[in-house]
Amino acid sequence: MDEYGQVAVAEAAPHKQADPFDYDGAHVDPNRATDPGLVNNINTKDQARFFCTMGYNETAIASLTRTNASPALCQKTKNLRIVSNVGPALSIYTARIEAPSGTDAIVEPSILVYNSGVKKIKSKV
Repeated sequence: MDEYGQVAVAEAAPHKQADPFDYDGAHVDPNRATDPGLVNNINTKDQARFFCTMGYNETAIASLTRTNASPALCQKTKNLRIVSNVGPALSIYTARIEAPSGTDAIVEPSILVYNSGVKKIKSKV
């Protein structure tokens, strides 16, 4: 069922009732899951904001997060992150931002440098 309670329909032609192969057309690379590179600490509020940017309504977000977290991003906000390197000990990552239309985003530091002594770095978004 879709968010309106209607039978979900596949987007491809010809239209048909959606089946498990239509729910997620993304390419799945299970080996990549064992080597993600970076891992962000997130909380329920962060998840709600993510689902909001994906177009989910508040009812769906509440169902997915099992909370009443508001996903609104109407004002300036700062999110502190602890970014853990789970990739090779010597790794360098550069932030690339694809902010939604009408918003600006800044990541500090914009370059994360990890080595055998540095496995976690605090960052601000």
